[in-house]
Amino acid sequence: APIPHLKEDRILPAERDLEYSLWFKTIRRVISERGEELFIKAPSKGCPILRNAISDYLYRYRGMSADPNRIIIGSGAEQLYEIAVKLLGRDKIYGIEDPSYSQIKAVYSGMGAGICPLKFGEDGIETDILFSSRFDILHVTPFHSYPSGITTPISKRYEYLKWARQNNSYIIEDDFDSEFFIPGHPIEPLYSLDKRNCVIYVNT
Repeated sequence: APIPHLKEDRILPAERDLEYSLWFKTIRRVISERGEELFIKAPSKGCPILRNAISDYLYRYRGMSADPNRIIIGSGAEQLYEIAVKLLGRDKIYGIEDPSYSQIKAVYSGMGAGICPLKFGEDGIETDILFSSRFDILHVTPFHSYPSGITTPISKRYEYLKWARQNNSYIIEDDFDSEFFIPGHPIEPLYSLDKRNCVIYVNT
């Protein structure tokens, strides 16, 4: 998915050469060991090998227990938003952070779903707005909200889960930028805090 607010870092020639050599080495190995499989059409949810690898990665690096059978592979964040609408319904109203990444609103509107902008404060969606607004599904970017750059604290994340519990509804957690956290343990994603299986985790 596009990451419009990140400036391209300058890469030194030696670093660039190292990246390319690792990339080509990996490509050669995949072609030699699994060449024939590259021409087999992937199932709609994505290749089992990739879904298993993602499940292992999420467990090792984020402490998330994700069943590979419940992982869906898409071509980017926008396509995953579309899949979410197909799963949850075009007749629903989606509450989104205001301001937020413009493509979130564009995709939901383009799919025929309703939009409810939710005013964003210093630590996330303002509490009174969250609980007084009328919408069906909550879409949040708690790790790094764009364009504000705010990381939602754990207390606000529990507010989001409380909203879902009270409304018997779902949260789409867009974990944008979470791979770029400062060394150390990042704040737990909503997915890991959720005890009711109401969080749909999206990441690219």
